[in-house]
Amino acid sequence: HLLPLLIPAVPSDKNAESIFLPPSGMVLVGNKTGDLTDKLHDVGWFILPDGRSYVLAIMTYNLPMLSDGLPTISEISRLIYKSMC
Repeated sequence: HLLPLLIPAVPSDKNAESIFLPPSGMVLVGNKTGDLTDKLHDVGWFILPDGRSYVLAIMTYNLPMLSDGLPTISEISRLIYKSMC
């Protein structure tokens, strides 16, 4: 999981009793990662406890190693989450 790594996330598939809103202090996330030889990406739908939601897609390319994209993707996601709260 790239986008939800640094935020208080509940995966949408693990929260069947609360499909529409996450528990207080958490964000419900449904995301899909992908990669190619030198590219890493993640797209996700985030639902906040107050019902607001946002979609975030981050794509990287020309990575020496796929793991090099992880800190960038997760930090951008954290900053967007903080700006929404």
